[in-house]
Amino acid sequence: IAANQGVPKWALASILGRTQLDPTCPPKRGPGRGWPIVVFSSGLWGSVEMYTTFCRQLASNGMVVVAIEHEDGSGVFAQNARTGDVIPFAKAPPDSEPKTFRHLFIERRADELGVLEATLVASCSGDAAVVQGQSEDTALLSRILATGDSQQLLIIGHSFGCCGIVRYLRRLGEQQRDSAFCGALLVDLWGGPLTDTDCVAPLLMPTFFFCSQQWNDMGVPTSKRIIEANASKFMGSYYVQGTTHQWISDSQYFAPTWLLRKIGIVGSGDLRKVHAATSHATDIMLKALLDAPQEGKTKELSAIDGGLVFPML
Repeated sequence: IAANQGVPKWALASILGRTQLDPTCPPKRGPGRGWPIVVFSSGLWGSVEMYTTFCRQLASNGMVVVAIEHEDGSGVFAQNARTGDVIPFAKAPPDSEPKTFRHLFIERRADELGVLEATLVASCSGDAAVVQGQSEDTALLSRILATGDSQQLLIIGHSFGCCGIVRYLRRLGEQQRDSAFCGALLVDLWGGPLTDTDCVAPLLMPTFFFCSQQWNDMGVPTSKRIIEANASKFMGSYYVQGTTHQWISDSQYFAPTWLLRKIGIVGSGDLRKVHAATSHATDIMLKALLDAPQEGKTKELSAIDGGLVFPML
């Protein structure tokens, strides 16, 4: 962030740099076959760290959360998994067309999602004894994944993260392949990089659309096209009142709320109430994707404390 914005690194570190507050605890065995697994794909100029609060909230609702660090160059920070080299953010040239410039980025993300899906299916509900001899970090990851249930595999994307998911599902459809994912939650889908073919491709699985008020007020034309082409898979679309596009990212906590609101990072809603409503709504939708019927979700979501969740379309 400091390098991209031209500010001293020490200044940001003094605000954002924090050590882990909670101790690392041994993973608990989930109910039945294991915990549901949620894959999270971050947005443009995002990173796995930028969504720490959102992902921790998902985990607190009884799910193993895997936030993928994309190596396509669209994130504010990422490292090459093999070499450890930092992957710089690839800024779009002036007046470039997102569909053209971001095409290879989406393709790379689709590749990564395919590898991750196969890895999770192979790793979940496995034998924790295989971690013997592994490094501490790798062994902990193996133990955590071994508590998951590959038959309850969900995927969430935010903004550009949704583009990679849509492209990946389109690719599976064209190849006539099934997906291990049983449901998707697309949050503030950014339509700029998607092609017409992407927008009419089958989603292959039940899908919710979830938006900020800022996105909802702009009409979400791409989301509407995808929904129209996938009526049988459409589970519902909702937005949270008083929110901006960044509302599920940790940018909401980088500075005093009044300042972030003034520069358009935080919306008009009360930050704590918005956070609570977003967490509650997300939990309802994810559980509906797993095993609950669609009927009654609008009423359940509208009844969330604070009255901040509304149907989007």
